[in-house]
Amino acid sequence: MRGQVSCLFVALALGLGSAPAWAQWHFGVSGGVYQAEQEAAESTEVLGIRGGYRINPSFRLEAALTRVDIAATFPEAELPPEPLEFESELYNLDVSLQWFPWHDLVVFGGAGFSRLEASISGIFLEEDFSDSDLSTVFTAHAGVGYEWTLGNHLFVRPEVRYRFFFDDDLIDSDDGFTLIFDASGYEAGLVLGWQM
Repeated sequence: MRGQVSCLFVALALGLGSAPAWAQWHFGVSGGVYQAEQEAAESTEVLGIRGGYRINPSFRLEAALTRVDIAATFPEAELPPEPLEFESELYNLDVSLQWFPWHDLVVFGGAGFSRLEASISGIFLEEDFSDSDLSTVFTAHAGVGYEWTLGNHLFVRPEVRYRFFFDDDLIDSDDGFTLIFDASGYEAGLVLGWQM
C-alpha cells in the first residue's frame, strides 16, 4: 500500500511538473531583405537568429537578433570616393509578442533597440586617417507571417515586419563624422526553426 501511494505521488509530481504539449521552446535562423525608407536607399540582405517560448496555444514570446549591412543600402554615387572606405552595420534586437488568431497565421509586435556602428578611413592630403562612431536607439515593430510545421519539430515561417526608429539621426558625433540615416523600414524574410 505504501508503495502504491508513493507511486501515486511520483506520478502526480511528474504530471504537474511537466509542461503542456503546447508549451514549447523554439530557436531558428532567418534571412531576408531589408528596405529602408530613406530616400534613394537600396535594399540589402538581413540575417538573424531567433528564440522563444510558447506561453499557450494562442500566444508566444520571441526574441530576434538581426544584422544589416547599412553601407550596402547607399547608392554608389553617394558613397565616398575610391581612396576612402566606408563601413556601417546595423544590429537589431526585437522582442515580440506573437498571436495566432487563426490556424498558423501569426500577428506580432513589440519593442526593441538597434545599434549602428559606422567607420570611415582612407588617405586625405597624403595622410592616413580614420574615424568611427556608434549609436543605440529604441525601436518598435509590427508584422505578420504564416507558420508551416514540417514533421514534429521543424517549422518554416515567411514573414514581413515594419520597424520604426524613434531617432532618425542614428549617428551624430560632435568631434567626428556624422551619419544621418532614416533606418525605419520594411523587412521581409523566411524563418527556419526548430521546436523542442
